[in-house]
Amino acid sequence: MVIPPSYSFVDKTNRLHDCLLSGSLILELGVGNKKINPDALGIDLIDSPSVDLIGDVFDILRSLPNNCVSHIESSHFIEHIDSFPVFLQEIIRVSKPKCTLKFTAPHFSNPFFYSDPTHKNFYGLYTFNYYATCSLFARTIPTYSQLSSLHLYDISLSFRSHRPHYIRHILRRFFSLLINSTRWSQEFYEECLCWVLPCFEITYYIVVNKV
Repeated sequence: MVIPPSYSFVDKTNRLHDCLLSGSLILELGVGNKKINPDALGIDLIDSPSVDLIGDVFDILRSLPNNCVSHIESSHFIEHIDSFPVFLQEIIRVSKPKCTLKFTAPHFSNPFFYSDPTHKNFYGLYTFNYYATCSLFARTIPTYSQLSSLHLYDISLSFRSHRPHYIRHILRRFFSLLINSTRWSQEFYEECLCWVLPCFEITYYIVVNKV
């Protein structure tokens, strides 16, 4: 597998070629200063000790061959992306059949979301239902933009408080368990309670179904 020379990025740790040859390529997008998955190649536009591939995520994804990635994840990255449908199409192209995706983003009720001028996309319980097949919720979503290769199989909501609010954080973590106990409670929360007790972040679990 050869990386086309027309795309500009830096393979800082020289691991990409070996991962492609071994068939064990895992990507963490927008890794920032802290890598969540130690087995992943961290991608970011700005260098840090956690970054393996320095460059624009679209350039890096477009440089990869078809069907070469077994898992992709990101935390607080997809809310920054321009042309999100194009991004998903590129994710599908590079993914192996049954590749798993895990995307964590701020929930739309997170009050800190609006402080960051680089945030471009909002995320809630039904956002990925517009892009992926899903049978988690009773609510009907228009299917005209769904990508048949993507299947959303789980969603979790996370509640937390930052230091020094330790007691508040513990209570919110308990609330997370309660809200995520059923799909009904997740829907009830987002419809009726999200502006009373804002959600910190939402995580989507997706599998790529393709031949």
